[in-house]
Amino acid sequence: PEYIQAVILFAYVTCFSVVLPITPFFCLINHLLSMRLDAYKVCRGRRRPLTHKTGGIGVWEHVLHVVTVIAVLTNCWLMGFTNATISSLSKPIGTLGLFA
Repeated sequence: PEYIQAVILFAYVTCFSVVLPITPFFCLINHLLSMRLDAYKVCRGRRRPLTHKTGGIGVWEHVLHVVTVIAVLTNCWLMGFTNATISSLSKPIGTLGLFA
């Protein structure tokens, strides 16, 4: 399985959905096209892949956890940076005092 592509799409959706709400739709279209192309390659171009039994997704579970933490921090920062209340506080405090 191509876990790296799924993790990248997950990172795009979790980190940037606040900025561009249509991001999940783009990622869905990308994933659906990728699935169809992979199915075509398996059915028409190659033999059936051999299966391997695994206990889980391995190191990708840790990677997904890190991406989730980064996404939470990114979304909190975006909410605070673009919020009108925080912007009104930054005038009397100053930019350096707000972020230091």
